[in-house]
Amino acid sequence: MKKPNRYAIQPIRTDADYRAALVLDGDAGAHFEAILALIEAYADEHYSMISPNPTGAIFLHVS
Repeated sequence: MKKPNRYAIQPIRTDADYRAALVLDGDAGAHFEAILALIEAYADEHYSMISPNPTGAIFLHVS
């Protein structure tokens, strides 16, 4: 049996939708923060970016 989605994802189409999405309280807020921390940790481990040296950064910007 499939469990109902307690934290349904809704599209943000209006300013009111955006403001409603910013209000996370209780379990929804804790769930979001936990998922965000896991995603950041995974991305840091698997997709780390090396900062270019200043000369390389200027070269990339110019070309």
